[in-house]
Amino acid sequence: NFCFEEGQHFQSLICFELSLKNCKRIQDFGLKFLSCKWIRHLQLLETLNLNFDGCDKITNQGIKSLSCEGIQHLNSLTCLYLNFDGCETISDKGLLSLCDGGIKSLESLTDLHLSFKNCRGIRDSSSRSSFELIQHLQSPKTSNFNFDRAIQDRATEEIESLKTSDFFYLRAENN
Repeated sequence: NFCFEEGQHFQSLICFELSLKNCKRIQDFGLKFLSCKWIRHLQLLETLNLNFDGCDKITNQGIKSLSCEGIQHLNSLTCLYLNFDGCETISDKGLLSLCDGGIKSLESLTDLHLSFKNCRGIRDSSSRSSFELIQHLQSPKTSNFNFDRAIQDRATEEIESLKTSDFFYLRAENN
């Protein structure tokens, strides 16, 4: 049985993967706990992979906690994988707080993978801002954004203006 208390005991971790896929009980407080008690203490972390697919009680506030109280403190992070597919209450505000509050400060980030399929509150403006985020990163080799088909159709021209990534993927699916 693993005791999920404090991350400061695991400060030397370089890779942290956590999948809470379809965990209907995870809420914003869970992300705040994860951020404050775990993620922010993992100063040597190079890869962070968090899967919240189907955790429909996560809101913009949870993403803000994850971003501002956790991710922005990871100066060694090179690979970031975040999956919020099916988190229906997440909106533009959540995506923008993730991009502006946390990811933008990660100077060593080379691989970025964000997925927000079936997040009905995400519109063109925030997806466009997340594309612009790539231009602020030092030298991302891979950027992968997954949104719904409607957003992808209107964002194609934004993608063509991005010259900083070696590989850029935008995957969109019909609902």
